[in-house]
Amino acid sequence: MAFGLRIRELTTSGGGDPLAALPDGVVAIVGPNNSGKSALLREVHQYLNYPIGHALPERQVLAEIAVDKEGVVDDLVQWLEAHSYSQIRGENTHYKRANVDWQPRAGLAQAWETGPGFGSLGPFIAFLAQAEGRLGLVGGSGQYDVMNDSPGNPTQVLYARRDLEERLSALALEAFGVGVTLNRFGANLTLLWGSVEEDPPAFPSDEYLDRLRALPPLNAQGDGVKSFLGTMLLLLTASYPLVFIDEPEAFLHPPQAQLIGRRLRSELAAGTQALVATHSLDVVEGLLDAGGRAVTIARLTRAGNVNKLSVLDPEAVDHLWRDPLLRFSNVLEGLFHRGVVVCEADADCRFYSAVLDSARSEAGAPPHDLLFTHCGGKQRVPTVVRALRAVDVPVVVIADFDVLREPQPFADIIGELGGNSAEYEELRQRVAAGLTARVQQPSRAFVAEEVQKVVAASAAATLSRDEVDAIRGLIRSEDGWKAAKESGLAAIPRGQQYNEADALLGKLRAVGLFVVPVGELEGWVREVGNKGPKWVVDVLEQGLHARPDLKARPFIEAAATAVAPEI
Repeated sequence: MAFGLRIRELTTSGGGDPLAALPDGVVAIVGPNNSGKSALLREVHQYLNYPIGHALPERQVLAEIAVDKEGVVDDLVQWLEAHSYSQIRGENTHYKRANVDWQPRAGLAQAWETGPGFGSLGPFIAFLAQAEGRLGLVGGSGQYDVMNDSPGNPTQVLYARRDLEERLSALALEAFGVGVTLNRFGANLTLLWGSVEEDPPAFPSDEYLDRLRALPPLNAQGDGVKSFLGTMLLLLTASYPLVFIDEPEAFLHPPQAQLIGRRLRSELAAGTQALVATHSLDVVEGLLDAGGRAVTIARLTRAGNVNKLSVLDPEAVDHLWRDPLLRFSNVLEGLFHRGVVVCEADADCRFYSAVLDSARSEAGAPPHDLLFTHCGGKQRVPTVVRALRAVDVPVVVIADFDVLREPQPFADIIGELGGNSAEYEELRQRVAAGLTARVQQPSRAFVAEEVQKVVAASAAATLSRDEVDAIRGLIRSEDGWKAAKESGLAAIPRGQQYNEADALLGKLRAVGLFVVPVGELEGWVREVGNKGPKWVVDVLEQGLHARPDLKARPFIEAAATAVAPEI
């Protein structure tokens, strides 16, 4: 039986979904700021390394953990011989690897049979790569005795494995346009920034050494280069069953952050399980975009002093990523926010976000940490809500008044928000029927006047296509929905019809659907003309979104409180 170790299940202090039945591969731990992502990695790593027989220290995020072990002591010994230094001392063999002192075989075998925690065996089997620590991984190392020792750190593994050196250089070239070279001929093994276009000779010539001397050391490059290649070096040479990587996006620009996400998945060694805590949508998109090992997404949130997990297993992750709407939008950025406000269009997002920012700034409140996102129309709203709620992201929807016109997508939006559309359908039908019945026929005087305006606007002998369409529009009868789209509740006659419509909007708010009571976006500021993006630009430039008496302010504040009550 081969040696192996993996986390089978873990739970957090606030309950929620357990991270269970984890396969080899990548677990991406995401969530809002200060939700405990980095702390969870540290506590899991600490648990694995804690001295045998000692009471574990108090933990803030991690509640329980179960670890599966494969193999017996002899399998562990074979693995240690292949992945660490070994040395005979008296009657016992001792082992060492990077940053781990010599440990006797007997003690490591006892730890394997007893743990977790694994005590002195912990540093041999689990590696925590924090942002600052990864910068030092590319700093090189001392030489080692290739006749009598095994490689004891990532740089020594590159010395022994020329193919891995070439792969690291290819990754550097992909990310930064410059390769890397391992200098094997100094007192220490040193990674250099640049390539020498030939394999290292057994006996280097002066010319070859001069080319090496001309290359700057890799650890003299920027933090982004060192962080990216430090992480890749760890993955390529990882002889740890468990790897914990905190903030792989640290110091990286978005293209490199997305690339590191792809390579975290594709380059992970067989038999290695990686837990990755990230604040970056670029890293998540890179993970989802790559082939290779399984990816699990776990969203961590904090309420008070407890932390809760919501988990998407690999099958659900792959299904989610096949949807083009989610793949080519910023919807999944909601994983990193306290909640999401889904609108119909980008103009809606810009306006409501600006109004909320202004209101909170005026009140001296902190930033809201909500994502405003759109999906290009009502029909696609249910898809977005479903995806976000799958990982327990709080969601509300803002929709124009005409969402009430037809049973779909009204029913689907309600259903995905967690409500029962049947509870609202009878009231919706009465409101819709009242507006549909209000047919308005154009008057003769109005049509004659408007047609004359169209004809007089041009000296051309024939009407243009646009002029023909304009005249056709003048004689088209319209029901009350046109007025409702432009004015919302104001277009509904006072009395029972109005009361029913007002009651329906209140009920829908309770389930998370905020119907615009003034009809559509532009109804909030009627003194500005134009539509959509141009309207928003005009409103923002004139500062009208910041008016204390703006009726949109209590509307969006109510939506924000519904999606994240603690703000």
